Amino acid sequence: MSGSDPKFTPAQHEAFAAMRESRKRRRRPPRKFTFHLAYRVADVSTGYLAESDLALLLEERAPFHVANMDGNYGSLFTTGITEGTVEDAVATLTTFGFSEKMTRLWRAAHEQGFAYIRFDADGGDVTGAD
Repeated sequence: MSGSDPKFTPAQHEAFAAMRESRKRRRRPPRKFTFHLAYRVADVSTGYLAESDLALLLEERAPFHVANMDGNYGSLFTTGITEGTVEDAVATLTTFGFSEKMTRLWRAAHEQGFAYIRFDADGGDVTGAD
């Protein structure tokens, strides 16, 4: 075996080759997954929000806040209400400091059946939000 690693015997080289071949045989083709449940997400540009809302979006303790996306790809909020009414939820957002612009968008997403609303600088347009 010319060019073999001198630290290993020919038998060891053969054993390593057999292990590599065994791993290749054990690899299965990737499975195809079929998802049966999906949630709607409203994708909204932060340009529709008040300047004062931008810092609040990043607050993990903000009402209905779910997550901030890694790499500044927006903030995700749920529109689901577990207690109270829509008016109670809007009051909670307002008390936290969110603007009327934010609460109007949140309410519209909730009323249109979106489970989440994602605010991002590169987010989508919203007809009638101007």
